[in-house]
Amino acid sequence: MYLPSSTKSYIIQLLINIDLLLSFWSKPASSVEACLPTKWWRCPESGHTGHCAPGVKAYRYSCRESVSFDQCNSGNSCSPTVERADCKATYQKALCRPWWTEWSAFSECQPGECGARQRSQRRHCAGLSSHKNPAAERGSCRDRRVLAKLRRQGRPIGVRATVCNVGLHCPKINGGWSEWGAPSECSVTCGLGHREVRRSCNNPTPAGGGIPCSGFDMKRVTCRRSTPCPLDGAWCKWSHVEMCDASCGSGVGVRTRQCKCPMELHGGRPCAGPDRERSQCHLAHCPYSEQLFEDERRFMRDSLRATSQEAAFAYMGQSAPVVGESST
Repeated sequence: MYLPSSTKSYIIQLLINIDLLLSFWSKPASSVEACLPTKWWRCPESGHTGHCAPGVKAYRYSCRESVSFDQCNSGNSCSPTVERADCKATYQKALCRPWWTEWSAFSECQPGECGARQRSQRRHCAGLSSHKNPAAERGSCRDRRVLAKLRRQGRPIGVRATVCNVGLHCPKINGGWSEWGAPSECSVTCGLGHREVRRSCNNPTPAGGGIPCSGFDMKRVTCRRSTPCPLDGAWCKWSHVEMCDASCGSGVGVRTRQCKCPMELHGGRPCAGPDRERSQCHLAHCPYSEQLFEDERRFMRDSLRATSQEAAFAYMGQSAPVVGESST
């Protein structure tokens, strides 16, 4: 079929435009993202720590939108230009956000060691955060919720380690005790106490699956201070009732006790309470005739007691006991 040249040119241009559109749509999203400077600034400039000293700058990179603030650094920047601004002024505008530094290189395995060992690499949370703007710290390396989530997930925060093997075989070494060390201070300031003596399982230290030391790493030895401890006094048992006011049957007398079980020593406290008290006394049963006499005596005694306690005991031919006096 014959087509005019102008129509052919139009069709060719249309096909070229369609191909361009298809190639644009088939590119990954990252290739069409804009290259924009980050919203937040890094304060202070790399190499400075603590605060925004005079002359110190804040800086930020330009990255694609899919790159996080922590990863937007010189290695991932989509622009060769690095913006810089006065650090203090940027901080006062609440535009500073802390960031995780890059992981350091792995440390070296110690030479000459055998068996599996670890080597580690580190990173730290750098920069200031603008406390006036909570959004500046939210989700950053200083956000407590973020750190707590990393700990729950068992993910590294500031240190991560990996196993390295130096290719040597550790010999099997059983552990052995060191000599007992010097005893500790006495556990008391007076009287009898104890001291602790310790030893370590490092002669040699068990290695290569060797057997640990058997026994205890601590023992106690007795110690005595030259200063005696204060001893508080304590009452002995009550004595038998004495000075009973009856010759037979039941009556009332006095019993005593002494503060000698033990006696107070070296500034200890004396016994509290009286050393004598009135108590019932029980004698042999009275004969009938004597019982009447006793009844008469008690009647007279009770009558006199209502008037005077001393008169009642005088009637019984006894001295009235003094209650409440302390023995010497």
